[in-house]
Amino acid sequence: AEPAYAEQLPRTTFTLAKGMQTAGYRTACFGKWHLSPNADGGYNSLKPSAAPAFGFDEGLELMPKDIMARDRGVDMLSDKAIDFIERHKD
Repeated sequence: AEPAYAEQLPRTTFTLAKGMQTAGYRTACFGKWHLSPNADGGYNSLKPSAAPAFGFDEGLELMPKDIMARDRGVDMLSDKAIDFIERHKD
């Protein structure tokens, strides 16, 4: 049987990011986040203030509509990810 569909991921759910943090890694969420259509975020991002609850050291504010309309934010998200990796490469 197919598991029940959950429209909102509870903050208490184990995530890969939480596991990675436990192992000593830094984690970030840049891009679409379809798991919290509430105060934690929306369709295209997880708010930075909610990121720690899901195991992320960093999150990204909602992408501006003009960026989403152009290329879905691919360039901006790539730049954010590269910056994160450079800052935490150790």
